[in-house]
Amino acid sequence: MSNKIIELDVVESTQIYIKENLENWNLFDSCFAKIQTNGYGRTGNWNSQFENLYFSKLLAADKYNHLTAICSMHMLASKYAEDIEIKVPNDLYYRGKKLGGFIIENTDEYAILGIGININGAPEEFTSLSNITNNRYQVDQLAAELDELINMNLTMSTKMLEDYYKQNCKIIGTYVEYLELTSGDKFSGIVTDLDSDSITIDGLMFNQTAIKILNKDLSVNR
Repeated sequence: MSNKIIELDVVESTQIYIKENLENWNLFDSCFAKIQTNGYGRTGNWNSQFENLYFSKLLAADKYNHLTAICSMHMLASKYAEDIEIKVPNDLYYRGKKLGGFIIENTDEYAILGIGININGAPEEFTSLSNITNNRYQVDQLAAELDELINMNLTMSTKMLEDYYKQNCKIIGTYVEYLELTSGDKFSGIVTDLDSDSITIDGLMFNQTAIKILNKDLSVNR
């Protein structure tokens, strides 16, 4: 799979950059920035003045792009640190602190995947690879590794990615508090089943994007 990767020093948003230059992009092309001044995620902004990884990639529309994204992110972070966990539906966490997340914006023909991973610093309530390992990283190197992992996982079977996802989410059997995003109501219960799209809590099945898990550190429930 051949594609270009554009490096940007400072950008408003890698998602916005692709959307504004879409006529010049080919499928699977990517861009990344070290600093992002007006980025956004599924439920809020994702901005930083640290040298972190802000990455976007043009994909074909596919209902399993989210699975490719989160597994690729986890594989990358796990090359450098242990105890990285996937948190439903689109985040990476390390011992109760957020390390990264992704967003997918779909058009009729394409999907624009946006990934943010804290590499060399983070606000106090978050964490970064540098905080975890006490090492500093070259963002361009990690961007290339992430792009390669995404390209590889796009060729993997859905079952292989589903198995990897469930193995590294580690939420089944845990007590969670969660927010129903439509109603704004809070509930709690035990997670009894999970796949990459849905989560079952006390026998009630939800689409993962319809709720927000409020627990920061699920490991305390194990």
